[in-house]
Amino acid sequence: MANISAEVIEERMRQFGKPWMLDDLIRERAKDEVQVPILGYPRYKEKATDYELFTGKELDRMVDEACRVLMRAGLEMNSHKTVGLFAPSDLSFVIALFALSRLGCKVLTVSIRLSEPACLNLMERTECDTMIIGSTARITATIDGLKKARTGLNFIPMLARAEFDKPNSPPEPVIRPIPDREAEHTQLALFGHSSGSTGLPKPLALSHRSVLNNIYFGTGCKAFNPLPWYHLHGLFTSFQAMYMRKTAHLYNVDLPLTAEHLVAALEEIQPEICHTVPYVLKLVAESQDGIKALKRCKFVTAAGARTPDELGDRVVQQGVNLGVILGLTEVGHMGDSIYRKPGDDSWVYIRPYASLHSHIWFKKLNENVYEAVYLKSHPALMSSTSNSNDPPGSFHSKDLFTPHPTIENAWKYIARDDDRITLISGEKLLPVAMEGAVRESPLIRDALMVGNDRLVPGLLLFRSTAAAALSDDEVIDVVWPMIEPANEVMDEYARITRDMIVLLAADVEYPATDKNNIIRAASYKKFEDIIENLYNKDSQTSRGSKQLSLKELEEYIFRVVRDHAGIEVPDYETDFFSAGIDSLRAAQLRRLLQKELDLGRHSLPTNAVYDAGNVTKLAGVLYSMRTGEQLQNGHSNEKSETAKMEELISEYSSFSVRKDIVVLTGATGALGAHVLSQLLDDPRVARVCCLVRGNDAFKRISNSLEERGLTLTETRAQKLAALSTDNFGAPHLGLRTEEYAELQSSATLIIHAAWPVNFNISLESFRPQLAGLKNFLDLASETPSPARVVFISSISAAFEMPKPASVPETRLESLEYAASTGYARSKLIGERICEAAGASGAAVGVLRVGQISADSVNGIWNEKEHVPLLVRSATEVKALPRLHGYEGRCEWMPVDTVAATLLQLADKLTAGAGAAFYNITPPHAFSWNDRFLPALHEAGLEFEEVDPAEWLKRLRARAEELGSAAEEKLPAIKLADYYEATYGETAVDRKPNLKYENDRACRDSSALRSCPELSQVAIVRKMLQHWLRHERRVTK
Repeated sequence: MANISAEVIEERMRQFGKPWMLDDLIRERAKDEVQVPILGYPRYKEKATDYELFTGKELDRMVDEACRVLMRAGLEMNSHKTVGLFAPSDLSFVIALFALSRLGCKVLTVSIRLSEPACLNLMERTECDTMIIGSTARITATIDGLKKARTGLNFIPMLARAEFDKPNSPPEPVIRPIPDREAEHTQLALFGHSSGSTGLPKPLALSHRSVLNNIYFGTGCKAFNPLPWYHLHGLFTSFQAMYMRKTAHLYNVDLPLTAEHLVAALEEIQPEICHTVPYVLKLVAESQDGIKALKRCKFVTAAGARTPDELGDRVVQQGVNLGVILGLTEVGHMGDSIYRKPGDDSWVYIRPYASLHSHIWFKKLNENVYEAVYLKSHPALMSSTSNSNDPPGSFHSKDLFTPHPTIENAWKYIARDDDRITLISGEKLLPVAMEGAVRESPLIRDALMVGNDRLVPGLLLFRSTAAAALSDDEVIDVVWPMIEPANEVMDEYARITRDMIVLLAADVEYPATDKNNIIRAASYKKFEDIIENLYNKDSQTSRGSKQLSLKELEEYIFRVVRDHAGIEVPDYETDFFSAGIDSLRAAQLRRLLQKELDLGRHSLPTNAVYDAGNVTKLAGVLYSMRTGEQLQNGHSNEKSETAKMEELISEYSSFSVRKDIVVLTGATGALGAHVLSQLLDDPRVARVCCLVRGNDAFKRISNSLEERGLTLTETRAQKLAALSTDNFGAPHLGLRTEEYAELQSSATLIIHAAWPVNFNISLESFRPQLAGLKNFLDLASETPSPARVVFISSISAAFEMPKPASVPETRLESLEYAASTGYARSKLIGERICEAAGASGAAVGVLRVGQISADSVNGIWNEKEHVPLLVRSATEVKALPRLHGYEGRCEWMPVDTVAATLLQLADKLTAGAGAAFYNITPPHAFSWNDRFLPALHEAGLEFEEVDPAEWLKRLRARAEELGSAAEEKLPAIKLADYYEATYGETAVDRKPNLKYENDRACRDSSALRSCPELSQVAIVRKMLQHWLRHERRVTK
């Protein structure tokens, strides 16, 4: 449910309770006045149906009794030791898991398919010496091996139902002393583990908070969950249903996973939601009865592995409402595609949960491929799980996605980064689409693409029993119509040819996970001989016998290129690569030439076709290999390859660099002046055209720079063009025709920072500014290469979002979010105008800027703003207020840092990507009371610290004493009403629980990431010198 926001989660906590520990999930449901079933499990071992249902109170009673059984077996309460669960996930498993949590143990859930070395590795790495074990033959054999491999291990048989289900016994609740629930909430609760696809499985640690964070993302539907609980997706989806007072129905672990059993269970349960992995979905969807059962579900989900497009499309086209859930052990569920609008068939594109938007970063790796990165702030991410300092404390998942072409923040999972195959050419290919396409055939159990460090890819196909009696060619003939469309959408170097397919027998086993996903690395190792034979079959076949003259070779190669590679080369001298022969075709040609021609017992080099370059030279190489005769067109009689390279570099390395022509507004203001100063120093900028209202534009700009400690030298002035205008909203921006035409022909970047900062005028008064913004966007579209546009918005555009809220770096959904001033409303309207321009293809960025303060070099901050006026009042009032709540947080940014941030973000804007939204707020805040006031003391300002009411009282009293001189000597008195409304006893916290996400801005701007803190004494002293320069009271 991608629409699950922080508000939805809070509402669910109010409705269903807030579990602090895992076993609280059962306790919360046991407290319900009306008891409803929350778990279902088949009554009989031999039946997939006849479910027995259990309420929260019944499960709670069983968990208490199981605690007593486990304590008698030697476990102690609050020992916090790790105890393994190595058993099928039936009712006993469920009760044991919650009982271990209730005793305060950490639980290690172990897949029942793991080998002895894998189990031993997990136990050692989690310091686990005790396991509760099932009694299947496979588990028993593994445990026998563990006992021999390591002494001192303690194995407790899985609890029988008769041991923990005693309905007639008096209730004896097991209560574990927990001094600090919040601290315990963050402690380790559970170890899952990886599949072991790249070696031994790795333990993955999860706290109570990490696990329970996932329960809030459920659908609130009765569920069928044929997934084991030792895989966390099975655990999480069951927990979600149980938490929301819905029944989670488990599959009978004593039965094999077959379509017949699954459909029977579905028909009895009639679930609202069915959770599957792709293998289970394929099983059920193979029959019409299965499709009918799935269609009756409100939702069907697939997770745990990539669902092949062909499988998903097929069931969706038959009327199944399929969605995918994506999650990972380290952080749990991160998004889904369950809730989509009618007619939206983008089932394969997950939408990250709204409450997690600010905690996930999709890092671009290359064109249209992104990696999901989970940030340190993610509520389920433990510090021990972090694997990167980019940014610090983050977890790089290696999960690769591609964005939806039109739906914002919708992502298609395409593969694991370590699933990628890297050819010897350096080209990388993702095999899952081809493998998924072939798996759709009933003749194929599974498929594995190969090709690491090879020139071309190959494909291993594992026959199903239906193909056992068919020849290789017969099977390939059947699956080839599935391979062809998959080839069409792959890059040419990644395509599969018939001669690169190997069929394996129906009884050949391959390494697979519990979800029946092939384990790639282990399979490469197991079938390395078969893979080697696939690539070496040329050298194993008999050598060619054709002995051709040089002229005959040229004719033969020319014909082979046309007939076998499908490429028409106009003559013998045309370069193969330029003619369209890619690496795949080159490899095919090499194999054919090696097979057909007598090459004098030589083997053609791997890159023979490309090395030769054309028909004439390749014929010469082949002729020389057979005859030993050196020809005039061989490499030995030509310039060296190095000399050729140097000539080509020299010939094609002369470039002219186009520099930016920048249109800037607001250069007479603080931010605009610093932006201008940095642009004048940027060697990539040829000219800055400043549009200034009124006359004497150049002089006003020069004065503005000087006031801020910025100089306009003669060299810098040569890059500056100052243009006067009366109204940006007028035709041609109010400029002369020739001036506007010059901008039309040359502008590459437009920065619109001019806007009246007046909180008293109405929205209607901002109409000229909005018309001006439209004019600038029109100008951008008229330039030769559409100019980038930066619009300076304000954080006040979101002041009225319902609290608590996290303001995203995207469009604001409601116009009612703006503060109730014409200024804020006009800024939000401006954002919507920019959004519309972005949708039409413009490269536009919207920057919501927070509190701009003094620059970091000179400490110059306009003394007429409310903070400088307040500080200056200390010279008359001898006191400053201590501020609390939001007002006591100083989220200030140096104006020069904001200017640098603006220019860095402008570089990120691209046409056709839609409007980019950034929240420009500092990555850190500091305390007015604890940092700024002490810095003022140390800088030499003398004052007493008082509460705001007392300061206001003294401010007004001193103003009365000064009489008519008050406004000159104590200008803060002019803002007394504002200070009272903001800081006084009746003040309302303006932005309680309102947080501005800025991960994207920090990611794209190094200036913002390293924003300096303005509470340092050195810079505070400079601020004071500037503010009090007319009053001789500064201690230097």
